[in-house]
Amino acid sequence: MATLTTTFTTFASVTRMGSNGIGWSSPSNAQTSDDTRATLSSTPDASAYTDYLKCTGLTDALPSGAVVSGIKITIERKDSNGQSTDSAVRLVVGGTIQGDNKASSTQWPTTDTNATYGSTTDLWGLTPTREQLNGSDFGVVVSCNVGTGGPSGGTDTPGGL
Repeated sequence: MATLTTTFTTFASVTRMGSNGIGWSSPSNAQTSDDTRATLSSTPDASAYTDYLKCTGLTDALPSGAVVSGIKITIERKDSNGQSTDSAVRLVVGGTIQGDNKASSTQWPTTDTNATYGSTTDLWGLTPTREQLNGSDFGVVVSCNVGTGGPSGGTDTPGGL
């Protein structure tokens, strides 16, 4: 079984109903692990969850004849305040947020740490095709639960198949 390690090309802050308008600043900073992160555009005054950080469009295409047997996403996370947890980590297929929510209740670490969601045998409750994954509207969304004042940090390097 061959695997493809890639990243995404397009990054945006997308409104999530009920998020109290806590969007992501500089979402394209999530593309590379360089300590220049996508961060929150405002500081919550109470515990809340954020808008989605939406990452779509693979930098490398799955080759002809490839069979999709699993999707593994790796996201570098950090919260200097140690107050954040995942709220949602879901796939975007055909431009629609869908599939299993892989959010973890583990607090985001205070130093840069990679978190892995899914696996090489996990299809997130979906049956995506090679064509769907190669589409510009395939990707992942991330939303986090934040406490008062958090997170001070953000995300880098979403990607991986």
